[in-house]
Amino acid sequence: MRKTISQEVRSVSDYIEKLSTIGSMGVNIYFRGHKDERYRIQPSVFRKDLMVKKSENIILRELMSFHPEEFVGHRSAFESLVQAQHHGLPTRLLDVSLSSIAGLFFATEANDDGTDTVDGAVIRFDVDSTRIKGFESDTLSCICNLAKLNHAEKEEIRSFIMLERKRKDLVKKINVDEFNELEAVRRLVQFVRQEKPYFENKIQPIDLYSNYLALPMRNNKRITAQSGAFIVSGVLSHLAKSSKFSMKKFVVPKKLKPLFREELDRMGVNRMTMFPDLQSSAKYITSKHKSP
Repeated sequence: MRKTISQEVRSVSDYIEKLSTIGSMGVNIYFRGHKDERYRIQPSVFRKDLMVKKSENIILRELMSFHPEEFVGHRSAFESLVQAQHHGLPTRLLDVSLSSIAGLFFATEANDDGTDTVDGAVIRFDVDSTRIKGFESDTLSCICNLAKLNHAEKEEIRSFIMLERKRKDLVKKINVDEFNELEAVRRLVQFVRQEKPYFENKIQPIDLYSNYLALPMRNNKRITAQSGAFIVSGVLSHLAKSSKFSMKKFVVPKKLKPLFREELDRMGVNRMTMFPDLQSSAKYITSKHKSP
């Protein structure tokens, strides 16, 4: 990916002004905020230790087994991953938002101990329309069902694609028929057809190599409050280099975080509005009445 443009912002108005000066024609814009600007732009299942990554299918299956009521009515692997992510399970989804202010809120958060010792950052993603998928997308089904394969099966798929990438031909020139003869791909097709019986027995390798912006159903209060969406990763543990998925960074200095939080709170942007559940509301209300 091309070098990320980085700018420092010193107030909410400064942030909004600098956002408007970096224009992009013909793209869709999404945001993600980090309280630590050094944070790696990577889905949580790839950020955790190696055993978690290798056990992706197991931890998802166990969560669904212990709490089946939370997954009733889900028609796709994507829906199940969104629910699992919502409850803190490491997944191949990366939360983003349509709202620049929601992104700024997360960039200004304090550390778990209430201190502000690191700079925060908002990452702006400029996404080409060809990389945006709705929740019923076949491509999305293929990528998300990778989570149901075991580690060896995912490695078989990844190794085939990466080996082909080293050749002179582009990804689109990979022998699709040969790829679909892999045992791991056959099993992936089985999972996809469980949610889409009409699906043809043919998966495009490039779909599993690329990153996509996935638009979920707004059936979750938090997703609605945060104008949420997700970046979905296939065989790569990082965002692939592409002009269709570029990034820009806006850094929030640690010493200014309290001022940002105060300003956002006056705008009605706080933990109670970003996390519209009873527990978050109780914590926010309590914090408002604590002694300075």
